Amino acid sequence: MSPLERETNNLKIIKAADGTELFIKTWKVPEGIPRRGAVLVVHGVGEHCFRYNHVAVFLNSMGLEVRGYDHRGFGRSGGKRAVLPANNTFVEDLKLVFDSYTVETASQGDNYLPFLMGHSMGGCIAAKACTDGLIKPRGIILSSPGLLPNISGFKKQLVKLLLKLVPDKQVPSGLPISKISRDKTVVKAYKNDPFCHDLVTPRVVEFMLTGGKQAIEDARKLTMPTLLLVSGSDNFVKPEGSIAFHKNLPEGLGKIHIYDNLYHEILNEIIADRQCVFNDLKTWIEIQLEN
Repeated sequence: MSPLERETNNLKIIKAADGTELFIKTWKVPEGIPRRGAVLVVHGVGEHCFRYNHVAVFLNSMGLEVRGYDHRGFGRSGGKRAVLPANNTFVEDLKLVFDSYTVETASQGDNYLPFLMGHSMGGCIAAKACTDGLIKPRGIILSSPGLLPNISGFKKQLVKLLLKLVPDKQVPSGLPISKISRDKTVVKAYKNDPFCHDLVTPRVVEFMLTGGKQAIEDARKLTMPTLLLVSGSDNFVKPEGSIAFHKNLPEGLGKIHIYDNLYHEILNEIIADRQCVFNDLKTWIEIQLEN
């Protein structure tokens, strides 16, 4: 283990290049289930990796170990809330965590690199890291990815102005949390979660605006299979971004599912609808594991 890492009970801290501590959680495959690979989960804005516990349990049942981490400035990781030292910091942190994980999975006998799964802002980060060629996972899973944020033209201009004047100014995101899911218990849990916050900075918003646009354009560079699971009733990001990304993928590389009535957090929707998403996810993963 690197001197920049420390680990206890499936919890780990990795230090980024500037010393910021990134909190990491690993969900091991239970005894009795053959290990078939690994998945790295990249969470969205305002949340943290423990919100994907149910996703990890589902993937564990398929024989996939799961690792999640909290972005700097979010969840249990270090750093001032939602503050980035540079526009590409999220992507650089992902590369650090992914590279560290690949070393671990290889030492455990995995013959393939981990899958990469990103939701919302995490989907934008994952897509940007892959289209930039910084990491090459076994496959990419994008859940309601923030490739085209639902932001008005006026707010885009305001972000550009604030980026020049106060790039690290913390302001409320203004996101309609009641619209993350039609499951009221999910909304209530989010609002009561002490590790969630509603802060953003101009630099964070600018990353999604420019990074998502560039990732859509560069999707044609990808070489790994890609699955897009997309909310059709999204109040946070525009489904058109996912559609454009899928359209730009090399022929035969991508698969897209659009769930017309589901809200942004499709993996946290009403149980019956959530199960449809999980079924599509399982079908796609099984195909990749067999190839």
